[in-house]
Amino acid sequence: LWCEECVNGERSDVTRAPSEPRFTLHASRLASRRMLTRVAGSHRREAVWIAGAVAITYWAAQLAAPHVLGGFGDDAVYVALGKAIAAGDGYRSIYAAGQPGHLKYPPGLPLVLAALWTLGRSVATVTWMAKTLSVLVSATAAGVVWWIARAKLGLRPLIALVCAIGPLLMDPAILYFSLPISEPYFLLAWVAALAAAYRLQERPSPARGLALGAIVATATLFRTEGVALIAGFALALALRRVPWRAMGTYLATAIAPVLAWTALHARLVAAG
Repeated sequence: LWCEECVNGERSDVTRAPSEPRFTLHASRLASRRMLTRVAGSHRREAVWIAGAVAITYWAAQLAAPHVLGGFGDDAVYVALGKAIAAGDGYRSIYAAGQPGHLKYPPGLPLVLAALWTLGRSVATVTWMAKTLSVLVSATAAGVVWWIARAKLGLRPLIALVCAIGPLLMDPAILYFSLPISEPYFLLAWVAALAAAYRLQERPSPARGLALGAIVATATLFRTEGVALIAGFALALALRRVPWRAMGTYLATAIAPVLAWTALHARLVAAG
């Protein structure tokens, strides 16, 4: 038992209780953090290597079997719609009789292609730039998929390579995701939203809800199927009991741009 003088610090001839366990625990925590940092860094480096390998594979496939614009159908529609925007003709199907307002595709990819038309100014150049961008976007999506598989799901490299990256290396996928179409962008936005949802779940905040909502809205503005993502992520966050402020910020950010585009598109269609 400690005497009163010991407690008050009036005696110096008494040996104090050892504090090594506290320092040992602190050192153990520091070591764990350093290990986690190294593991996280290795997963990111792996993702970069995977993205590079997928990009090289896609480019090699393009060289082996060159694609002609319009062979898929939708690719030519997207490129023509981007040209109409870049030329100032508006959101119109310039390939159709009377150049009516375009009814089918959301504005994400057409706006990207409009920027490429501003730079390229020719069908051949714009097509090459669009296909190159699709390859880069697909490769980046593959890197994010790998990071989620390794860092969040804890999959071993071989399993991650077969189950997560394998589908992207099949012949139809290589052909499809190398075209100037919206699917590569939708895939990237989808997996980026999944990564952002993990971050929001780990440390909920309105800022992270805003980031997730912006990514999901972007996905929806590239493909209308993104509406399902809005509802799906909302349900997942609700099941994880994410605070209402973060949830509200997510929903507002995800829904507002889609509603704005819907209203604008309705006006464009009504104006003919």
